[in-house]
Amino acid sequence: MATILIDHLAILEAFLKREGDAPEWTDIRIVEDHDISYGTVTIIPQASIQRPEDYASRFETLVRLGYSWINLVGNGVFNGTLLVSVEIPRESSKLTAADVSVNVSGPYFNSDGTKHWYIEDKIKVI
Repeated sequence: MATILIDHLAILEAFLKREGDAPEWTDIRIVEDHDISYGTVTIIPQASIQRPEDYASRFETLVRLGYSWINLVGNGVFNGTLLVSVEIPRESSKLTAADVSVNVSGPYFNSDGTKHWYIEDKIKVI
């Protein structure tokens, strides 16, 4: 069954692979940005990481809540899995679902301007 999330993940994957330098990944996992503790080493609770099919209804709820934007960030590859974070604004703009802008981005860049695809050194899952 196709969902809004699956459609947008396909757009994200195409975006990440557009330059031909993306590594292969065997799976996708999703985490909401508010569950991430950023630091020198970023901490993500294992319980916050979800499979797309398990997160799909939550994503559809976020779209229906009418945020002005939702960002899907392809953070990079963690142990063979593309880790996608979902960012939303603090408050809803009460837009209709059709007017919500779902944006894609990633991965992060190293200080030398190269893409940081492999993120095992930057993330700890607890």
